Amino acid sequence: MNVIDRIFEVNSKKGAPGLSRIRRLLMLMGNPEEKFRIIHVAGTNGKGSTSHYLRSILVQAGYKTGMFTSPHINTYNERIQVNYDNISDADFERIADYVMSFKDQLAEEGYGYPSLFEILNVMAYQYFAEQKIDYMISEVGIGGRNDCTNAIPAPVVTLITQIGLDHTEILGDTIEEVACQKAGIIKSNVPVITSSWESEVEAVIREEAEEKNAPFASVNDCRYTISDKYELSDEGCTQSFDLACDGIEYKNIRISMLGEHQVRNAIAAILAIRASGIAVTEGELRAGLVKAVNPGRFEVLGTKPYFVIDGAHNMNGLKASIEAFNNVFGNADNKKTLVLFGCFKDKDFRGMIDMLGTEFSSCSFIATMPEGGRALNSDMIKSILESEGLECRNIPEPSEAYKAAIDGDYDIIYVLGSIYLISEIRNMKRKEL
Repeated sequence: MNVIDRIFEVNSKKGAPGLSRIRRLLMLMGNPEEKFRIIHVAGTNGKGSTSHYLRSILVQAGYKTGMFTSPHINTYNERIQVNYDNISDADFERIADYVMSFKDQLAEEGYGYPSLFEILNVMAYQYFAEQKIDYMISEVGIGGRNDCTNAIPAPVVTLITQIGLDHTEILGDTIEEVACQKAGIIKSNVPVITSSWESEVEAVIREEAEEKNAPFASVNDCRYTISDKYELSDEGCTQSFDLACDGIEYKNIRISMLGEHQVRNAIAAILAIRASGIAVTEGELRAGLVKAVNPGRFEVLGTKPYFVIDGAHNMNGLKASIEAFNNVFGNADNKKTLVLFGCFKDKDFRGMIDMLGTEFSSCSFIATMPEGGRALNSDMIKSILESEGLECRNIPEPSEAYKAAIDGDYDIIYVLGSIYLISEIRNMKRKEL
């Protein structure tokens, strides 16, 4: 049985949610999470991109930086990185076995068995302690208040990115309820930054910050101007913006992730670096921002035809992705565009499909299915699109869907949906590059 199977075996017996188990596990391990400083990032959309901006800035400034993130694109090792290097297979297995050596003691003491995410999270702490990193960027899994990453001591800064309705069965049915769960990561006297657009979300976060005497800053309070000039090439695409906020003013900041939402993510990273007091020069900040990329998020993998992938797996993510598409390509009306889409059935798939049908009414569609039992049947995607008068081919197997896409005569191939689908398609495309 390989190490992932062993972790899943423990996960199958996992105890009830809560923070007491991971706190006890960390105590048994000698509290490795206390050996470095942590930046804590929560949000429905944008936390991955914001984390990549932060990591890139810190590495550019010479700090040894660990990043714990999810989900992965190719391997579980990607979830635990130092600078840009994944944890090795040998270290992954060694540390996983060490963490799981405490599982029976936890159960016997009444805490229950750890979950997969808890095991991976604690593995990251242990590995980063061994590697003697300076800073860790820790992404929340689901929610925040009760997420195992919230067992950490006070971070140097807290970020809460875009909030949307996702995991509603756990986090609540309204955006205010979801925001309340995310705001649970705010710690007393620790600066908090938010990049969420909605005033009702900002109000929830601000209230929690005030209760905990946490200095508060919002991207909504910044003035920024985005250039409409994009530089698109085989190596990708960049955009620029000017920023004035809280006594700072920057001209022509360049980033390699596209759309206004990515500008806001970059600004959140800038505000977080400033609020944390981490020493970073303007040159290091600029270089870090333009070098930051987040694989699978509006990633341009070719120009003949343009081949764009985006793990836009909920309504907010899809809306932001379409905005980026229109900013880069104008719109799809005058270009022969194929949209390849597949998602999970526990998402707002009808809302996403309706949005795609409206925005890409002149385009061709292929419906497919990501791996796993959560996948929405591609017949449903085809049925909904055809009920709106659109043509859609049903090709459930992603490899066959990919082959049909690249064999077509298209100007743009736009792949959207589940991160797991994006991972499969990305691997197929990169093998050809």
